[in-house]
Parts: sequence; structure tokens; C-alpha cells
Amino acid sequence: MNPGNMHNNMQISACYDSQFRRSLMEYLDKPYDQEEYDRLKLDISKRHLKERHVETRQGVVKSYHSKGVSKSYLDWYPGRSRQSYCRVQGRA
Repeated sequence: MNPGNMHNNMQISACYDSQFRRSLMEYLDKPYDQEEYDRLKLDISKRHLKERHVETRQGVVKSYHSKGVSKSYLDWYPGRSRQSYCRVQGRA
């Protein structure tokens, strides 16, 4: 048996038994929640005030609002809205 292959197999099996994977699978096993869906949909469609960041000579970062609003996540990725809706509704 190739020692490199054995090392890769050990890494893969360790990955399947990781704490992150267990936590993720536990979260994904939870039932669908309409309230959470509505809240997340609102979050990705929100447009926020534009912000600027300036770093001073002392290395301090200062933030301030500028004119206008930024794009929402759905503005940046317009096809995502339909894909997600169809997936939740069980359509192709």
C-alpha cells in the first residue's frame, strides 16, 4: 500500500468525524422554519447606506456614511432569488 494514500485516507476519515461536520449535520437535520426563511430573505434584499473607511496615520480605521445606498445581495446576484425560491418550494 502506498504510504501517501494511507495518509490521505486518514485525513479523509478524520474529516468525516470532525466536530464541524457533526455540528453542521445536526443543524441541517433541523426542520424547515418559515420565520427564519422570511427573516433571511429580508436580510439579503436589504440595501444599506454606503460606508467609507479611512485609516489614519496612527492606524485607526474610521467609518462614515457617504451618499447613496449599497446594493443588496440579490442586486449583486440576481439569479439567486429565483433559484432559492424554487429550491424551497420543491421545484426544479
